[in-house]
Amino acid sequence: MCASAIGTAVALVTVTVKLGWPKFAPLLALRHSGEGVEYSISSSATWAYNDLDKTMLSHYGMSSSNGIYGMAYRIIEMGSVPAASIQLASAAFRTCRNRSQRPDSAWLQAASP
Repeated sequence: MCASAIGTAVALVTVTVKLGWPKFAPLLALRHSGEGVEYSISSSATWAYNDLDKTMLSHYGMSSSNGIYGMAYRIIEMGSVPAASIQLASAAFRTCRNRSQRPDSAWLQAASP
């Protein structure tokens, strides 16, 4: 837990030094609140879909099967992390409607060390 706290502090300091203090715009937050609601509903549906099966296995007394299934699920989940990270990193480019809205190279260079 201490390592996570140190990593978080280093990341926050680095981003603040490179990009400056964050600015809160209430109207912008209100305009994008629909995306947040959509994300939260999607995340809770994903959680229910991923964990409900393990709960049902335990309910029906299949504890050993539940352990094996849970371990296999975690291995597959860890194997898909690289693909998911590339997908999430490219989200800014995929969601822009046209090329003029895409993050430019100056912004990317300011964010890199």
